[in-house]
Amino acid sequence: MYRAALPYTLGEKPTTMKPQPGTYRVTIPNDNHFIRIFPGGTTVEHEFYFLDFCRTSTKTPVDTPAGYVLRFEGEEDPMDSMETGYLKGMPGSKFAPGMEKYTVNDGTRICLQRPDRDEFLFDVPSRVGPQRAAQPGVGQPVPM
Repeated sequence: MYRAALPYTLGEKPTTMKPQPGTYRVTIPNDNHFIRIFPGGTTVEHEFYFLDFCRTSTKTPVDTPAGYVLRFEGEEDPMDSMETGYLKGMPGSKFAPGMEKYTVNDGTRICLQRPDRDEFLFDVPSRVGPQRAAQPGVGQPVPM
């Protein structure tokens, strides 16, 4: 009964690519994917977003493409998706294709590493503080 009153489960992906409040797109240069940033049921008080990869041609969510690594700017360790982190230590466990997502704090800068490409930096929007000033070569989210 209580669950029915909630708009959706925390971390749930949008079911459509139609424009939605608080959902953003980051174009990845020279790539057939883009990054979608969405609230996933969070509010300003949560101070974080979710992000995933989507195929540009079909506008459908996909799991992290092979060889792609996300890191927080200045960090050495790669980020774990929620699904990968949750399933560590559970051999043989899998999640449905296209369901992989990451949790990122408002206003952070993320580094995407891809095989045979330069690193790509992009910013996550901030709902709680000032937006980062746009910098050349740093991807900026645009509303979807």
